[in-house]
Amino acid sequence: MHSKNQTVYFLGRKAKSPIPPTEEGLKKAASMGFVRIAGNVFECPSSKDFWKVDGSKVIRLTSSEVDNNESLKPANKVNPSKFLKDILAELEL
Repeated sequence: MHSKNQTVYFLGRKAKSPIPPTEEGLKKAASMGFVRIAGNVFECPSSKDFWKVDGSKVIRLTSSEVDNNESLKPANKVNPSKFLKDILAELEL
């Protein structure tokens, strides 16, 4: 049973507040071709992944930090070769 006064313990790293980006960090992100999205978050146009500038460090955000709601539908069990052709056709666009 959970009590309101029960002590709660967290495992893992403690979340820390973001460090404002420095001029050096912004220059690094620009030199890597990143596009600023908001605040200290940047996007890599070619891979569509997200990065943050934390002080002078440029850090890739993991899937637990960013969720694009992207998923790949499963292959059609009746015609799996058509599924592969459709994926390859999207890449050729």
